[in-house]
Amino acid sequence: MPSKKRAKKSRPVRKPKTGFFFLLLALASAGQFFLSQNDKPFTLLIGLFLFAAALWQLRKFSFPSVNPQNPHLTTGSETLLFFLILGLGFFFRDFRILSLPVGMHTDQGLTGLSALRILHEGWRPLFEALNYQVPEPLLFYQLAGWFGVAGSSYLSFHLFFNLLSLAAFPFIYLVFRQLAGQRVALLSLFLLAVMRWNWIETRNGYPSIQVSLYLFGFLALWIYGLRVRKNWPFYLSALFVGFGLYTYQAFKAVPFLILIYILYEYFTRWKETKVRRPNLWLCLVMVLALAAPLLYYYGKNKTLGNRERDAFIGTQIASEQSLKPLWNVWMGTALMFNREGDQNPRHNIPGRRMLDDVTGVLFILGLGLAWRARKKREGFYPLAGFVVMSLPGLLSTDAAHSNRLVCLTPFVAYFGALGGMSLFNKAQGLWKENTKLPAQAFLVLAVIASLNAHAYFVKQAGDARCREAFDPAPTALGRTLESARQKFPGQARFFGDASLLQNNTAAFLSYPVRREISEFRLADWTRGNFPRDKTAVLFLDSKKRGILDFLKIAFPGMDTSAHGNSLGQVFFYAGTICQGELEKFKPWNRGLKGVYFHSASWDKTPLAVEWDPVLNLTSKRDFPFTQLPPFRIRWAGSLEIVKSGGYQFQFLTSDRAKLWVDGRPVVPEKTLSLVAGSHPMRINFEKDSGNDLALNFIWKKPLSEKWEVVPASAFGKIIR
Repeated sequence: MPSKKRAKKSRPVRKPKTGFFFLLLALASAGQFFLSQNDKPFTLLIGLFLFAAALWQLRKFSFPSVNPQNPHLTTGSETLLFFLILGLGFFFRDFRILSLPVGMHTDQGLTGLSALRILHEGWRPLFEALNYQVPEPLLFYQLAGWFGVAGSSYLSFHLFFNLLSLAAFPFIYLVFRQLAGQRVALLSLFLLAVMRWNWIETRNGYPSIQVSLYLFGFLALWIYGLRVRKNWPFYLSALFVGFGLYTYQAFKAVPFLILIYILYEYFTRWKETKVRRPNLWLCLVMVLALAAPLLYYYGKNKTLGNRERDAFIGTQIASEQSLKPLWNVWMGTALMFNREGDQNPRHNIPGRRMLDDVTGVLFILGLGLAWRARKKREGFYPLAGFVVMSLPGLLSTDAAHSNRLVCLTPFVAYFGALGGMSLFNKAQGLWKENTKLPAQAFLVLAVIASLNAHAYFVKQAGDARCREAFDPAPTALGRTLESARQKFPGQARFFGDASLLQNNTAAFLSYPVRREISEFRLADWTRGNFPRDKTAVLFLDSKKRGILDFLKIAFPGMDTSAHGNSLGQVFFYAGTICQGELEKFKPWNRGLKGVYFHSASWDKTPLAVEWDPVLNLTSKRDFPFTQLPPFRIRWAGSLEIVKSGGYQFQFLTSDRAKLWVDGRPVVPEKTLSLVAGSHPMRINFEKDSGNDLALNFIWKKPLSEKWEVVPASAFGKIIR
C-alpha cells in the first residue's frame, strides 16, 4: 500500500496583543537610543542586543499588505499625495540654497567649469574627462545643456542637481508601487523626500545623485516588463543601463545587480514571465553598443577607472598584508546608518548618524520584514539592491562614505516604509475604534521631517567643521569677481594672485570674467609694467598682507577691502586702483636684490635677477622657478631702522634660510639691538627637494608682541 504522507499543519498567524506591540516599540526604541550613543563604546553591544530582541519580537507580526493590484487610494488622491511629496522634496533641497552649503567644493567647481567649456569653448570631452577627479562626461553635457537654458549662476548650478534628484522620484515610486502597493510606495517617497542623507548630496551638487535616476529608471521598466509581459520596457531599460555607465562610479555595480535579478527570475518564475531569450540578448547588445567607447577606454588603460583603482581596498590589504582595513570599512559602513555616520564634514556632521532616530528604528524593523519576504519580489529585489549597491562603499578605502552610498537611500526609505506601514496596520488592528490613529501617524511623519531639518539647518549649518570643508574662500572670490565685473562693465582690468586663480570653484563662478583676468606678478608691478588705460581691480591671497601693504604705499589712493567669514577669518584681499593712480606710478626703487639659482651651488650662472620690494612669497608661482629643486636664492640690500631698539627676526618656510645684518649672522627669534639708520643685510635661501615653496621674512618691532612681514618701507634704495 502506498504510504500516506502526513499533511503539514500550517501555523496560524497569531494576532499580537497590545503588550507585544508596545514591547516591540520599547525594544526597538531602546536599541536606537543605546546605538546612537557613539561616544560610549559599551552602548554598541547593548543597542545591537535590543534591536535583535525587537526583530525576534517582530516574527509575531505578519507582513504588511503589499498587493499592488489592490489599490487603497483613488487615482486623484494618489496623484495629489505624490505631487505634495515631490513639492516637499523640492523644498528641502532648495531652501536657503544660496547660503547652505556655505561654499562649493573644488570638485563641483570642476563640474560647472567643464560644462561652461562645452557650452562656450567648443570643448567635446570623453576620454579626457574620464581622467578627471570628477570623471562624469555625461553629467558635463547635461549641465551644459541646462546652462544654455537657465544660465550658469550659483543658484542655477544647484537647481540642476535639485531637479536631477527629483527626476528619480517617479521611477522610485513606480518601483516600490509595483513591489508593495500605493501606501508603502508613498511612505517610501516621503521618507526619501525628508531624509537628510539624500538631500545633503543633492544640495552639495554631488554627481553621485545621478545613480538613483538611472538605477531606478532601469528597475521600474524591468519590473513593468515582467508584469505586462511585453518587450518594449526591456529595451528602454537597456538605455538607462547603457547611459548610466557614464555616470558616477557606483553605477558600475548595477550590471552585477541585473545578473542577480535575472537569476532570481529564472529560478522562480521564468515561464510565468514569458520573456523570450533573444529579446534579452538584444538588450545586452544595446547596452554593449552604448558602452563601447567606455569599454575601449578601460581596455586601453587596463583599468576600470582611475578613481576605482586609487580607492580599491584590495590595494591597501595587499600593502598591509592584513584584513584589518576591510574590517574597519565594513564595520564603519554597517554603523553609518544608526550610530557613527560619515566623518567627512562635507557629507555629514562628524560622528552623527546618517538617519534620524525614528527612521532608524523603522529601517531596522523593515529590514527584518523584507528578510522574511526574501523569496518574494517585494523582499528580494530591495534586499539585493541594498546589498549590491553597498559594494562601492564596502570595497573602497573610505569607511562610511555616505556620498558614495547615497544610492542606498531609496532602499533605506523602502525598508523604513515597510516597518512604518506594518506598525500602522497592527495599530489599526488593535485599536479599530481609534479615529485618531491617522492623525498620530501624521504627527510621527512631521517629527521625522523636523528631526532632519533641525539636524541640517541648525546643527550642521552651525558646525564650523562643516562650513570650512566647502572651500568658502574660492566661492567668495568667484562671487566677488563677478560682482566687480558688473560694477565696472568694460571699465576695469582684473588681476589675481596665482594661488587664488587655480581653484576650479573660483574659475567656474567667475567664468564671464575669466578671460579678462590676468595673473598678478609683483615683479611687473614693481617695475611699472602694467596697463594704465583702465581701473585695476586686484585680488590677493590672505597670506599676502605684506604685498598689500606695499601696494598701499605705492598707490596711496587704492581702495582695499578684506573678504572673509563672520568669525573674522580673512579669505582674500581686494584692491581697486583708479586710472589716475596708475598713471602717476613710477617704478619702485627700494627693496632687496634677489639672485636666483636653479642649482645646489652658489657659483653657477643665475637663472634670474629680480628686485623684490618685500619678501612675502607664499607659493611656487611667486618665484621664477618652473622646474624641480635644487634652488638657491641670495637677497642683498639694506635694512632701514627708524627707531632704535630690540628687533626679532624669523623666516616662515619649510626650507633653510639664514640672515646676516651688519655682516653678523642673526639667530631667529633672538632679540637683536639695532640703532636707527641703515644696516647692510643679506639672506641665503636653500631648497634641495620637494614641490612646496614659500618664504616670508617677518619681524617683531620693539615693544610689540605681533609678528608681521617686514614692510617694503624697511628696505633701502636699490643699487643697480
